[in-house]
Amino acid sequence: LLFKVQRGNTQHFVGCKRVLDLACGVGIFLDCLRHDGIDAQGVERDFRIAQYARGMGLDVTVADALEFLDQTQDSFDGVHCSHFLEHLPFEAVQRLLGLIASRMIKGGVPVLVFPDPESIRSQLLGFWRDPEHVRFYHPELITMMAATVGLELEWSSYMEQPHSVAPFAANPTPTHPTHRVGE
Repeated sequence: LLFKVQRGNTQHFVGCKRVLDLACGVGIFLDCLRHDGIDAQGVERDFRIAQYARGMGLDVTVADALEFLDQTQDSFDGVHCSHFLEHLPFEAVQRLLGLIASRMIKGGVPVLVFPDPESIRSQLLGFWRDPEHVRFYHPELITMMAATVGLELEWSSYMEQPHSVAPFAANPTPTHPTHRVGE
């Protein structure tokens, strides 16, 4: 199921020569890329999880994603970062975006996937079950932060969704009858 869900994101990397998958976990997306003939490398901090991915024949480095980006001299024409931002505090996201920009070749493709903060389902049912989740990030905030380090938004699933907000009355109707003191 996860392979089928993630497979659609490989379209963003068609034509890429070298893709980096940050916080790649067991390598499901790396396997999707391999299936589509796209060369990729993963980074995963958990040794046991990385070993599992390596057992599938995937190229996975055991390292903290930010430290890896800070220390590597390699460049990439694609970076995939799925469900990692929400594990980081704001300052670390700023650092991550800057490091991604510094490792991207000109014309490279960064793909960031993270939970929709406007999803009531995500808010109520799933997000806080992971004890490592720090906070939601709104797509508009990430777009603005990415722009400050030279990364441009080309497409966002957020922009394709309807986002209507119910109007708020300037003088709302009271929900309870008002009582005046002395009446």
